[in-house]
Parts: sequence; C-alpha cells; structure tokens
Amino acid sequence: MVARRPRGAEPGELESLLKRLEPALRRVGQRYRLDADDFGDLVQETCVHFLLARDGIADPEAWFLVVFRRCAYRLRREQLRRARMIDEVRAAAPTPGPDPEMARRVLLREAFRRLPMRLRAALVLHYFVGLSLEQIAARLGYRESSMKRVLNRTLRRLRAVLDVT
Repeated sequence: MVARRPRGAEPGELESLLKRLEPALRRVGQRYRLDADDFGDLVQETCVHFLLARDGIADPEAWFLVVFRRCAYRLRREQLRRARMIDEVRAAAPTPGPDPEMARRVLLREAFRRLPMRLRAALVLHYFVGLSLEQIAARLGYRESSMKRVLNRTLRRLRAVLDVT
C-alpha cells in the first residue's frame, strides 16, 4: 500500500512547520523536563494528530504548540503519578528482612493493591483466568484496541516499583 499525502498538505509543509517551531517546542520540553526520547515521541504523536486534523486547523503553529503542550503535560503528570506511587509503596512496605525475594513479593502485592480496580481486574482476567484481550475488553468496558495498551501500561507501573528496589 502506498502512503498518500493528506488532503491539503503540501510536500514539506510539516517539516517547515517543525523547523519554525523547534525552539518553542524545545522550551516546552525543558519546562516539562522531557528527555530526548520522550521529546521525540511527543513530537511524533503531535505530528500524527496534526495530519489527522489538518483540514480543520486555521492557525497550524498555534494549534501544534497547544497540542504538544497538552501531550507534554499529560506525560509529565503520568510520570509524577508513577513516581508518587513508587514512593508510597516503598513507604508502606515493611522493611526488607534477610530474604530479598520476600521483600519483592511484599512490594509487588502492595503495588498491585494500589492499582485501580479495573486495572487489577484486567491483569487477573488475562494472566490468571486466561481470557483474551477481546473478552476482557467486553467485560470491563474498554475498546479492544486499547486493552493491550492498558495491560502494558499497568505492567510497566508494577515493574517500575520492582526496579526501584
């Protein structure tokens, strides 16, 4: 399948827009303390949104900056939430004894307990009951396409707790 240029988009239009906005985008990235990988991911995500909504955008520069800022804010908020959860789990967990594996289990149990009920249910239904993503999505009210992303994000949150110790 050949990729087609979006309607109304001139060749090189997006590249020139990015070139003009790069200093402003970098300032936003610094403000939200984005590392290089997160910055690149957010620029790509914003480009996708831009190309999908291109026909209805009156001021592309302002639109791009606003959407990029919102994406950066959302990412930073999630990073802070994850860090707060790790701190809370570590503070609530008993001091590790001589068995490090037992300490990891206690941390994991505490982190799992602090997950929202829908995320806990998704993990249990998938990994312990063995339901497919489609079945879990139907039971929990998610779209099937987002179920895999939800599971991966939840596992990353649990791994983050274990990696910190």
